[in-house]
Amino acid sequence: MSTLPSKPLNFIAQIGVLGLGKCKSSLRCPPHVTIPFPAYFYTVPECEGPSPYVGQVDIEAALTDKKKFPGGYRVPPRGQLQIVIKNANNTAVKLFLVPYDVTDMPPGTRTFLRQKHYSKTNPIDDAPASSSNNASLKPDQDKETLRYALHLHICSPSKDKFYLYKNIRVVFANRVPDGKEKLRVEVQYSQPKYTKWVQGDYGKRVGLMKELQERNRPVLHVDMKGANCESNSPADMNWSNYSPTRVVPSPTSATTGRSTPESMLAVKLKGLDVGSGVDEQTR
Repeated sequence: MSTLPSKPLNFIAQIGVLGLGKCKSSLRCPPHVTIPFPAYFYTVPECEGPSPYVGQVDIEAALTDKKKFPGGYRVPPRGQLQIVIKNANNTAVKLFLVPYDVTDMPPGTRTFLRQKHYSKTNPIDDAPASSSNNASLKPDQDKETLRYALHLHICSPSKDKFYLYKNIRVVFANRVPDGKEKLRVEVQYSQPKYTKWVQGDYGKRVGLMKELQERNRPVLHVDMKGANCESNSPADMNWSNYSPTRVVPSPTSATTGRSTPESMLAVKLKGLDVGSGVDEQTR
């Protein structure tokens, strides 16, 4: 949009699924996940009032602690997704019910699903009673306005395993629909329905998110001058004099002339690619 967005408003997405047909009992109604997300609205001069809210639910960042598939929410091959949008007061403002069927989805592929809700209003009902154009309007000349929309991604990393992943983009209205509105729901899949998906790129991205989340964790600080170790943040570290395979000579080896043994500190740190880890953290 050409206009600037509003300040972020806090909302909550509660995601669940109801399995249909043949599926594991654990996927019949798995535990819901709750993910906070920001939403924005826009003020468009051509339109009356503000636009609907626009937000993005980041599933990858919220579910990186999953062991089997980090950054994903497992779903059955056929079912109905239930996504509840709540405001900061924990009051539900919209319920999305999204039926889907990916039973024919091959492993190693992905797809997306888009659901749109259009509000249908009759121009005759909206026009003033004294308008001279009412006679020329037909009852079936309904105008449609996008009120709600949802865009989600599903992948299959292996046989009979399906995950909701990446993010969910949502559009929801800023007011409760009145009695004159009729909602028409439209569901779209990607074309072609399934495309190739490489898990390696996704895993790298999720791993990077884990690393960014742990950036503030204390790490080992090595001062080679004094051979001291202390806990510090990456921003305060000075690794210019440190090499992970550097040998620190002991005072006795210089006089005996024997081969220099590694110090205990060097043995512990040998093989750790500390330098590259710091580069990634400080980029």
